Amino acid sequence: MVSIINKLLVFLKFYSHTPKQEQPKEDFTEFNLFLKSFLIGTLTYQNSLWTFYYSEEFKQQTIIHPILNFPDIDKVYTSKSLSSFFVIRIPSPNRIKAQRLLKKGEPADEVSLLKKFGMYSVANPYKLVFVQ
Repeated sequence: MVSIINKLLVFLKFYSHTPKQEQPKEDFTEFNLFLKSFLIGTLTYQNSLWTFYYSEEFKQQTIIHPILNFPDIDKVYTSKSLSSFFVIRIPSPNRIKAQRLLKKGEPADEVSLLKKFGMYSVANPYKLVFVQ
């Protein structure tokens, strides 16, 4: 267990050193987080703030546990930085595959990268779907 935690910390440390570009302040972006077809919650970005909250369906069920980064199902989580739960969905812009998939001049801010690369993650079974 300690080995897994150490690997995760090294992984997250790598992403914390990835340069971040400023997000557009007036844009509103919304993503829905699913487990299979079940809506877990919603992630939004607006006015330089990331917000995550659980769906009413999730709050009413007792089978699926809350995400470790968001333990309180009744809380609306707001932060100026994107949670590591979602950051791991964005490949480093230094990766060759990411560079090939990004068109020249295409925005490389967290919102744009999450739209392009964030649907699936090898780190968890959730699916992140861009809404608007």
